[in-house]
Amino acid sequence: MDKKRSLVIAAAGLVVLLLLFLSFYIGRYGVSAKQDTAGGDIRQNLSDEYRQEVDRAIKIVGALVTDNIAGSGFAGRSEFFSSGAQPLYYYVKYRGAFPESTSVAVRWYEGNRAIQEKSIVLQHEAGEILDSCRYNFESGVYEVRLLAEGEQKNSVIFQVVDRALVRIDNSSLVPGVVKPGEVLTATVDYYLQSSADEQRITVREQRIVQRNGRPVMDPIVRDVSRSSGFNSSTARVYLPNNVQPGDYEIITIVSNGTKEAKTSSGFSVFRPAPLPSPSPSPVTAATSYPTSRRSGKNEMTLEQLDAALQKVYRK
Repeated sequence: MDKKRSLVIAAAGLVVLLLLFLSFYIGRYGVSAKQDTAGGDIRQNLSDEYRQEVDRAIKIVGALVTDNIAGSGFAGRSEFFSSGAQPLYYYVKYRGAFPESTSVAVRWYEGNRAIQEKSIVLQHEAGEILDSCRYNFESGVYEVRLLAEGEQKNSVIFQVVDRALVRIDNSSLVPGVVKPGEVLTATVDYYLQSSADEQRITVREQRIVQRNGRPVMDPIVRDVSRSSGFNSSTARVYLPNNVQPGDYEIITIVSNGTKEAKTSSGFSVFRPAPLPSPSPSPVTAATSYPTSRRSGKNEMTLEQLDAALQKVYRK
């Protein structure tokens, strides 16, 4: 009996040890797996919350590029700037702020090439950004971008044009239909900008009358002094008397020595049909002439005299 009891007790002890071992093993690895899963969920949640925070952290109220920051009006706001070495300014008004660890930068581009980048810190709930770029801006398309963690949050595109500028804004030609030898009035409105701070600019204005791309008369050329800004020019064009009927155009060219602009206006020439010549009055042959009384006597007509003579000579 004592031996059996000892065996039973030993077997029971082994079972208990085995159960304890299995419970320990399952409990340990099961909790560890749960902790790993929870850790992944926590990291994922933190990443999602960070992205949501970044997305909703800052709101762009307005942005512009200017060449004049004097006063509070930013009077130089424009999409076009003159070429040359100069500073331009990027102004942004925003609300909200990124976390302190967020990398924020302002990057300037000439075409697709970055020409300047500055890192900035946005910690206030609302504020302004003012960045400057001093560069020799040549004619072309430029862009300024506001980046957060490499993601674009704002962009302003502007264009730089040559300082010397000639631009035709409007042109007119009257009348639209004329006869050979008549007069046309050609008017053109244009804008001038010099390469320096010149008040007066020497301009050449040309009018060329052509048909099918070929001139039909000598061009009208005038060299005049104009002021910077908007100008208007009018010329009278006298057509030759022998100009042929058909469709024509007047090419107007305005140049300042380095730049030029041109425009064209069409007109038509017609030749009226000649008037018919008057028909001569028909001539009718006279058959007889009545006698006329002169000095109270009866006189014979030539026909009557001829008839009388023939009778006399026939006898």
